[in-house]
Amino acid sequence: MLASLCIVLMVLLCGFTVPLCAKEPPESAPAEDEFFSGCNLLSQDHVSEAVPALEKAVQLDPENPKYRQVLAVAYNNCGLRLAREGNVRDGVLFLAKALNVVPENNDIQHNFVQTVLQAVSAPEEKIKLEEKTAYLKEVLEIEPKNEVARKTLAILLNNWGVANGRTGDHEEEMAQLEQASSLDPKETKIKKNLANAYYNVARIKGKAGNFQDEASLLRRALELTPDDQTVIETLARALSNLAVVKAREGDIQGQISFLKESLDLVPGDAVTKTNLAAAYNNYAMTKNSELTMAQRIAHLELSLELDPANQISKSNYTNLLVQEAIKEAKRGFFKKAVELREKAAKVAHDDRRIQIDLVAVHPNESPKKGGEGKRPEEPPDPPKKLSTCRLLNEYLERFVHICSKSTDADVESRLASLKTHHRNVIEQMKSAGLDTALVNYEQACRCVNRSINSGTALKVIYSGNLCGTVSTKQLRTNIVNKCRGSVGEGSRE
Repeated sequence: MLASLCIVLMVLLCGFTVPLCAKEPPESAPAEDEFFSGCNLLSQDHVSEAVPALEKAVQLDPENPKYRQVLAVAYNNCGLRLAREGNVRDGVLFLAKALNVVPENNDIQHNFVQTVLQAVSAPEEKIKLEEKTAYLKEVLEIEPKNEVARKTLAILLNNWGVANGRTGDHEEEMAQLEQASSLDPKETKIKKNLANAYYNVARIKGKAGNFQDEASLLRRALELTPDDQTVIETLARALSNLAVVKAREGDIQGQISFLKESLDLVPGDAVTKTNLAAAYNNYAMTKNSELTMAQRIAHLELSLELDPANQISKSNYTNLLVQEAIKEAKRGFFKKAVELREKAAKVAHDDRRIQIDLVAVHPNESPKKGGEGKRPEEPPDPPKKLSTCRLLNEYLERFVHICSKSTDADVESRLASLKTHHRNVIEQMKSAGLDTALVNYEQACRCVNRSINSGTALKVIYSGNLCGTVSTKQLRTNIVNKCRGSVGEGSRE
């Protein structure tokens, strides 16, 4: 095909060069002189000798289309001849020159494409890898849909990238392999090599302390080779390092995000679990006014899921639960308070201090043990009687608290709820003959309520000047002591 095209072009050339050779060019036309000489040599198939004369003609008159066309033919024929003789490198060079002179000539374009595809199989000593890739890129500019050229260029860029990697030039390795992958994205070998290039550059970034770029490159590597354990573990470490940076910056949410991503990659990593548990704890206890108590408790629960033995998280968790339980109890929501108390008891069942706090929240209910959540067996009589007096003291304290903190509008409803909740202890005290004392105490407390709502100072109220000669505190102490005496217990403060 190439040979036949060369012959056709020569015949066409001779058709219009013979008349030019029949007469001498005028002395005033040096470009015509060079062109006439070149045409004459070309018509005799002296292509190599014709080229310099034709080049001179185009140099003297660059806008002359006839000169340019004949020079392109000379370049084309010279390139084809060199390629046939085995000198593909110079052959491609001459065909490239022809295209540069007449870039839209379809026949020359075809010759260039075919010669380049022939040249890429030549050994490295005849034509360098860089030259092969450059010419193949020109071929794809001419024929963008040429799949042979596309896949061939992808292979060459892959090989070039791997060669750069072996010399330690990993940035160039990555650049060449990215080009190869864009040309043939489904080729498994190229994907694997590109993933390796990303990994190599990522390790360099990580050693320099640039954990952000390291993680970004490792994520790309993981997209290409999702089952590569080395990439997975290295990315997990990079994310953990980023979490440390975020913690130093005070960005606990950023720290949590990176640690979660790291733990998703390596779920069993004990260090990451411990660090994430600590981060959840720190976030829960941070001075962030936007966090609700429920959100703080939820983050502490996440911390304890990851590290159940974390004593700091356990302590913070139970403290928050008890605080909420006390708050709910003071509002009269005892069921909610008990629920919170039981959650705390499951975590702090061995913490004596927490158990005491929990009894204070809701004395009518004993803290549940772990396991099945069954109530413990009833203790013997003396502790039970002592518990009754404690319940009485709790009732009396809550009674005066409601009276001192409530308005006229809600005091009755809150006291009614309190009495309903403590009806058992009230009945026991009436049976013990303390009903009159309870009535007197209630009257004193209601006096406190009326006095406060009328604007009277508390210190005046509690001095006994307005609500009787005995303060509510003293009345309460007397009633509790009588309770203890009635159950055979000595006075105990």
